Amino acid sequence: MLMKHQVYRSGMTLIEVMIATLLIAVALSAMLGANGYVTQVNRAGGDLSVAQSLLEHIKEKTEALPVADPETSNAVFGPEEDDWTAYDDLDDFDGASFCPPIDGRGDTLPQWSTFTQQIVVENVKVDDLTAPVADLDSNFYRVTVTILSQESEVTSATWIRCLYSEAE
Repeated sequence: MLMKHQVYRSGMTLIEVMIATLLIAVALSAMLGANGYVTQVNRAGGDLSVAQSLLEHIKEKTEALPVADPETSNAVFGPEEDDWTAYDDLDDFDGASFCPPIDGRGDTLPQWSTFTQQIVVENVKVDDLTAPVADLDSNFYRVTVTILSQESEVTSATWIRCLYSEAE
């Protein structure tokens, strides 16, 4: 009678090692890709946080100003002075762009020099606040502030201001 010998192997074959290595490589590749994506999302979240702060600075800077020019009684739309630090009413900020951005006091923020604050002020219809009208044709002003980072828009916000007259 022939005897069968059972052979017990210990260890792994070369093909098993190669398959295990391939599986580990695929898993590591997926983890590195996810890590890169998380880093991009984190950076975008940081940019958005800074942009929201810069929006609030412009809102703070402009909300205390009168809508109409106190000296010319609303006869001029847009800045009367070349130097933005002399802006004395809301419509002076129309077309303004600040890089580096400014804070609510008007001080520059050099630590955020990759950001730009762009401001548009326009008159809008009383019954349709999305429809612009000619300058000084309405008592309603729409302010739009756009924040850019390296020339790409991060966020923007729009709000309405109204010029109240004493007669109304």
